[in-house]
Amino acid sequence: MKKLFSLTVAVVFAFVVVAAAKQGASAVSGKWELTFQHQPGLIWILELKAEGSQITGTMKGRGEVRTVKGAFENGTLTFSSWDAQGDLDTSYTGSIKDGALTGTGDALEAGRVHRFSWTAARPKGDSAK
Repeated sequence: MKKLFSLTVAVVFAFVVVAAAKQGASAVSGKWELTFQHQPGLIWILELKAEGSQITGTMKGRGEVRTVKGAFENGTLTFSSWDAQGDLDTSYTGSIKDGALTGTGDALEAGRVHRFSWTAARPKGDSAK
């Protein structure tokens, strides 16, 4: 009886973990307005698509379009962006809480790494999730 109970708990736990992981990745899919603490007023449009734990998409802002690739695993979103020439531009790490993304990033600027904070929210009136 004790073994059956332990097995049941293990199976239920496994289903909960898998369900949470699937919901988490799909929770970051869609359109976001990305803002940066060090550049008030600047908004980039971030569009993400989740396939399993893999994340792909684009970032659009300042007349630029950047390719985005990354992952959402164990509640952590990590992605990088590449400029139009295919050069790695910026790396991001964050999480989702209360429907918003928050995190930090590292950008290579003039040969130095610049660390910054960022947030992203769904555009007003956008119900895509």
